[in-house]
Amino acid sequence: MYDGKTSFLVEQGIPSPFTKLTYSTLDILRCAPLMKLANDPLILSAVTLALGARPTIATVHGRWTFGENNREGAQISYDDIYHRDADDWRFIKLFVYLTDTTQHSGAHCFVRKSHLSPQFTRRGPIADAEVVKTFPADDVMTIEGEAGTVFLENTWGIHRQLLATEGRRLIFSVLYSLCPWVPWRLPKATVPLPQGLDSYVNRAFFASFLIGK
Repeated sequence: MYDGKTSFLVEQGIPSPFTKLTYSTLDILRCAPLMKLANDPLILSAVTLALGARPTIATVHGRWTFGENNREGAQISYDDIYHRDADDWRFIKLFVYLTDTTQHSGAHCFVRKSHLSPQFTRRGPIADAEVVKTFPADDVMTIEGEAGTVFLENTWGIHRQLLATEGRRLIFSVLYSLCPWVPWRLPKATVPLPQGLDSYVNRAFFASFLIGK
């Protein structure tokens, strides 16, 4: 795991200053159950329907949030503030809670129908006050759930992670896009394609030509 600068082994424990740590992309690609879930036929069918085309898995992330380390004055992360993603012309993101998740441990929050709204289309953070002023309270949806909770979302819509103040949350996310060449991914597909996975859907990360070599 790492915080963007420093890497840690799970066996080392979690240093108290850190509120979030992320698994490396290679670690996730080597986790067969997670990649099997990312390639689940039901999920791919829903994503294809939403995008209007066969998708490509463009990014995969696994991140811990440590609410107990969130002390007064701790740095707020970008994803703790309302924002829009702009990863491709069309894209859908899968989220999977791998731990029980409440509003106190970092539940996901989404503003219904905001992906269709012309408000706040600038790139950057969106203040809570702006969201409250612009959208009905009933449209602000908080998604809590037990480990295994799965949901798909158009993250061009306004969303954020609620600031965690207690407990630990582990979340897995997958970005499905039309183009494999998006920011924040490995520059070259070099990992052999696991048996049973679609080579087109996984073309950004897995090199099918390496099988058996």
